[in-house]
Amino acid sequence: MTFLRKNRKNTPGQIADELLTQNERPETGDWHIAPGFGSRFGGIDIFPERIAALLMTLPGKGPALDWANEFVKPLHEYNIGWLSTSLAAAVFLDLGFHPRAGAGLFQITSSPGLLAHGLELANKPRTALPFPDDDHYFYESENENNER
Repeated sequence: MTFLRKNRKNTPGQIADELLTQNERPETGDWHIAPGFGSRFGGIDIFPERIAALLMTLPGKGPALDWANEFVKPLHEYNIGWLSTSLAAAVFLDLGFHPRAGAGLFQITSSPGLLAHGLELANKPRTALPFPDDDHYFYESENENNER
């Protein structure tokens, strides 16, 4: 929310170009070009993209959503885009919430999904999601020998 508020008077495409040139794509993992904007599992997260597209068609859309939508357009060619946090941030700003309220509001809006996931696993045995014991856990080493 702070990123969107801070940049709302700047040209979205110009901010996107500046951030793309200032930040190198990491060799591994996701690339987060700005708070709430980046890749997810190496590509564009389709879920917030679809919701953003739907929200853009509504007459009540606000200036934060408009700005963020313009900001994300040049990011698509780099295989990055909306994340759920940026979409929520734009909506919360357009609803008049202060950035300090954003984290709590995001947690509240995420809680139905957390509850559904918990209920889905509640009556399953512990073996439904087996975890390796300590002897079979390994961490990739950063050294050349790749010791485990």
